[in-house]
Amino acid sequence: MLRSFTRSFSATAARSDYARAQILGTVGRVDFRESPSGTRYVRYSIAVNRYNKEKEQDVAYWHSVMAFHGLERLEKALRPGALVHVDASINESEYTDSNGEKQYSTLLVQERLDILRFPKKQAEEASE
Repeated sequence: MLRSFTRSFSATAARSDYARAQILGTVGRVDFRESPSGTRYVRYSIAVNRYNKEKEQDVAYWHSVMAFHGLERLEKALRPGALVHVDASINESEYTDSNGEKQYSTLLVQERLDILRFPKKQAEEASE
């Protein structure tokens, strides 16, 4: 019954399971790359400040995000210092490192990006 109730508010197909993350923070490093198979993507970091009681100050926690779509727009707009809101899917991966040990990583894949504030220099150029 809950499933049909949920579907009445959405035109898209219902999903039974999903993992999502929302991040609001400041863009750090931006790195456009191409995989060995020729797939273009961007990997960028976002700093989220949280108050640390022991240090009595804000501490930056960094999150790495990858995007595979809308790269032309991102090349023009995504800059270090921009305040962004990212909606991302959460993907877990497992791989074997050079020492033969299994490693696990969490990958955030951008589904939606909203740039809330451009870095000061870029914002000044846009207003001219």
